[in-house]
Amino acid sequence: MKRLEAIILSSLLVLLLSFFTRCEKESTTDLDGTTGITSFSFRTEPDISHYRFEIKENPQDGPGSYTIQNVDSLPKGTDVTRLVATFQPINTFVTVKVNGIEQVSGVTVNDFTNPVMYEVHAENGNLKKYKVIVDIVSFSIFCIINSPV
Repeated sequence: MKRLEAIILSSLLVLLLSFFTRCEKESTTDLDGTTGITSFSFRTEPDISHYRFEIKENPQDGPGSYTIQNVDSLPKGTDVTRLVATFQPINTFVTVKVNGIEQVSGVTVNDFTNPVMYEVHAENGNLKKYKVIVDIVSFSIFCIINSPV
């Protein structure tokens, strides 16, 4: 009887140890490493919501670096000091930060007078950097047509 109790106790101990070992392994190695932004715009900004932004790899700034930039320049005089960006992370495990502050798509306000660096962190710590450059027309061209007198 004592031998049977010892076998059962030993079996339970082995089972518990294997369970805790397996749980610990899953929590450190099964974290998602996918990261990135799939789209970027200023949809909540009525005057510039229709402007398209392209995401391009930027190897000059190092591996995992990208540039986000508007295809057409924004109109002269556009106030870019308090814009709310709308962006789509690649999945729900991604954290997006600017200067260490977590960003919420369609909510967080940033000053885009100068390029803004978005850091996109995967669940496992992988990182991609996106330099957002907002171009504004810096001059206007006026044509004056002279008509014969």
